[in-house]
Amino acid sequence: MENAAYSYDVLPQGRWFRQLHIHPGKPEDPIRCDMVAVALDEAPPFKALSYVWGDPTQVASITCAGFQREVTVSLFEGLRRIRSPDVMEVAWADAICINQSDNAEKAQQVDLMGVIYDTAAEVIVWLGNDPDNSAEDAFAGLIGSNHAVGTNTHNTWITVPGSEIALGEPNKDGDLQYYPIREYKSTLPSILTTPRLEAIKKLYRLTWFTRVWVLQEVGLATSATAYWGDRSIAFGEIAMFIHHGMSDENMITTLGQDVKDVISGPPYYAFWNVWSTYDKKGGWVDTTPVLNEFTKVLAAECNIDFVLVLEASRRFNATNPLDHVFAFLGHPKALLPGTRRPLIQANYGLDLPSLHLMVASRLAEQSLNFLVQVQNTEETLRVDNQVSSWVPQWNVNIPDAPSAFWEAWDASLRLSRQAPWTASVTGSKLSVEALLFDTVSLHTDTMREADFDRYSSGAGKLIEECWNLTEQASKAGPHVYGDEGAPLALASTVTCNYRSSRNRANDDDSLVKDFMQYCAIMNEEFYLDKLKRYGVEYRLLPMSQRLTGTKFTNYGTNRRFFVTQGGYWGLGPPLMQENDVCAILFGGDVPFVLRPTSEQGDFQLVGQAYIHGIMYGELVEKCEAGTSDCKRMKIQLV
Repeated sequence: MENAAYSYDVLPQGRWFRQLHIHPGKPEDPIRCDMVAVALDEAPPFKALSYVWGDPTQVASITCAGFQREVTVSLFEGLRRIRSPDVMEVAWADAICINQSDNAEKAQQVDLMGVIYDTAAEVIVWLGNDPDNSAEDAFAGLIGSNHAVGTNTHNTWITVPGSEIALGEPNKDGDLQYYPIREYKSTLPSILTTPRLEAIKKLYRLTWFTRVWVLQEVGLATSATAYWGDRSIAFGEIAMFIHHGMSDENMITTLGQDVKDVISGPPYYAFWNVWSTYDKKGGWVDTTPVLNEFTKVLAAECNIDFVLVLEASRRFNATNPLDHVFAFLGHPKALLPGTRRPLIQANYGLDLPSLHLMVASRLAEQSLNFLVQVQNTEETLRVDNQVSSWVPQWNVNIPDAPSAFWEAWDASLRLSRQAPWTASVTGSKLSVEALLFDTVSLHTDTMREADFDRYSSGAGKLIEECWNLTEQASKAGPHVYGDEGAPLALASTVTCNYRSSRNRANDDDSLVKDFMQYCAIMNEEFYLDKLKRYGVEYRLLPMSQRLTGTKFTNYGTNRRFFVTQGGYWGLGPPLMQENDVCAILFGGDVPFVLRPTSEQGDFQLVGQAYIHGIMYGELVEKCEAGTSDCKRMKIQLV
């Protein structure tokens, strides 16, 4: 029978899946296994494999239920790695446990995959073979640096050899008391040596970290262990290193730009947007103290929703573009509120435009925050283009699109008041209620990443350009912030005042002082000429509070500073133009820039904006009080 092809039995109706029973064997032995259909709710303990399918033309043979079948080399190596030499291993791997030639079964099993990984006793992350023996150095670097940062032992005072300084007055004999000079020194370079850093770069560049499906697979795990070649490590160490590498100043300095560039890409989006948002009690994130604490901070700072999760999908690869959505249907935020039903059902018979429109329509029932994920181009904003300007394309990531933000604000009072709002989809149009309150008067050129080079005065020049634009606009009419409020308005706008929601007064005070310091350093002539007269003396703040440069870079990159005809200042999308309309959409937490079309009441969505002075519902309250002439009206996004 070993030369016959394996044939799948049809699964019973309901929550059934196939488990793989891997027979024991030595590494060089052929792989033999059996497939057993079981009810998910009654399944015996099993390990779920998370791996990259690999090149479909590179295959190896296994024996399954006495039948010969081919699997990719990647899966073959993964099965061999987790096989026990003396006991039967019960496992699950999607490529073999799901009949991939049956679209109906595949869709049904995809809907169950979240539960499968959530139920597994352990998720085995198979990273692949390690021909260069890099895993030992990489894992030692991760474990050592994570421990040092986590226990705050990565900095220490040391005595500088041969150095002394005289302090105080001479004693009665005329002698001075000499003390050794001590300096604060990082212990991380001794842990993160050059060979270890090179190995760590290889680790995070492995193909596993680029695939969309693996995000859910490990995120749902109770316990997760990563295998690279013949080495293994708790997956929490891999995630913790990403967190430390993006948040600890000492760690950032030690890693250098090359390593930071690697972990700040897909690994960081996986950690921030996905693994940290599952909130699984008893899961590996929950039981890792450093990560558990981070998730609490994230939950306090952000409105975690399915949009945040889907945002990550663009940074990863999928063979089937539909999987940029389907791969996340097991996430708790993909469930319809108050139900255990997902936002949509996986259906591999859908075409991509239909899927994107369906997802957008369902998301619009919960809030309009998904609109911040639209990445429009000049092509998509053409009047004759068939793609709706308001529908995110989750399989497309435009490299020079601005980063999305929405988690910290409440422009329409949706959050603080639970204010009612309506949205409906007819055909390809989204009907919403809006305040159309202003139009774009002037704007800068789009600020690009190269303009923010920290080793040049580029960013300082950009701030001067923004200020000059406000002065130019003030010739036609005053801005709304008043002369004394101008420094705060400028500082808030170029940095999006992103964390001001929890304690605005204190944040504003620190923000202005930090902003003044930043301007004095990056563009002293501008500071002395334009800003010093405001009498806000900057002071050197602790490193943790020196945020102007970082925030300006993060939120200003690929955006334009603009001034409205009504005197507001903002940061807007790179495609914005003069006479575009500024709007608050009820159901959304940030303002948006819209473009009128030839059809009355129809608008294209250009992109989201930060507009200082309206981010917390101030304009909505003014309209309700009758102190602003804008009014709530129905419009359509096309």
